Amino acid sequence: MKILITGGSGSVGSYTVPRLIKKGHEIKVLDKSIDLLKGKEGKGLELVEGGVEERDKVREAVKDTEVVVHLAWSFSEDPFETFEVDMMGLLNLLDASVKSKVKQFIFVSSAVVYGSPKYAPIDEKHSCDVEDSRKPLYALAKYAGEKLCLVYQKESNLPATNIRFWWGFGEEIGGKHLRNMIQTALDGKVIQVPEGAGGSFLHFDDFLLGLEKVLLNEKAWGETFNLSSFYITWEEVAKMIVEIAGLGSVETVSQSEWKGSSFIADEWNLTYKKLGDLLGFSPLYPNDEAKKLLKEAIKDCKENMLKE
Repeated sequence: MKILITGGSGSVGSYTVPRLIKKGHEIKVLDKSIDLLKGKEGKGLELVEGGVEERDKVREAVKDTEVVVHLAWSFSEDPFETFEVDMMGLLNLLDASVKSKVKQFIFVSSAVVYGSPKYAPIDEKHSCDVEDSRKPLYALAKYAGEKLCLVYQKESNLPATNIRFWWGFGEEIGGKHLRNMIQTALDGKVIQVPEGAGGSFLHFDDFLLGLEKVLLNEKAWGETFNLSSFYITWEEVAKMIVEIAGLGSVETVSQSEWKGSSFIADEWNLTYKKLGDLLGFSPLYPNDEAKKLLKEAIKDCKENMLKE
């Protein structure tokens, strides 16, 4: 299958691209920064250096492509960049996909579109109150992007699928909140976490599996799916960090007394039941094994922080 991946040099893309090639797919990557992939062209990989906001580059990348997987996103807090780059880039891709008769457009969104969780586990019917999100502008743009893809399916006959997840990782893991917790432990201080809060982490092997489940599958057209591997509390994560660092300690704080980020206090328990029921998805690893993989990724993050 000929697949275009935008943002193929990012954390999700750089993990996914070589594995899709290994499975026999022909992959084209559109990214502003392709240094990590240079020298690996051929053998199923083609590189197009450029941004999604560059219409000519987009047309070049989409040409002769069967499926577009859109990962590229700025994560900017600047509304002008968000809408002039991210949203215009999405429009460029959708327009080029229609003209090139792409068979499916897969938009990788985010659980931030749900705003603040109202119940758990969170399914795809949960309200999307983007103004309540920890990053409202980002959430608004992602949600608008999802809807735009579905409009293009209806108006231009471009099969579209949306995928939402909360926090992904492969061999490595990042994120400001996680790095802050690691640094607190390395400083020998107490990591405070809200009692009972946590989230559904997604291993990128499961992202790849979910992607394969929806690829050119008519049951996935016009659908939005949550994707996750396992749920874990922040207390468990903090204890992993303290064990890895060999320093620090963990203190749980009741929800009523929690003074930190509301994002950390929320219960981000995403259910993948819809994807399981409709397309047969289930995570590759048992919970205990998946948590060991998370622990290894946190360890690598700690080692990288020490080198900085």
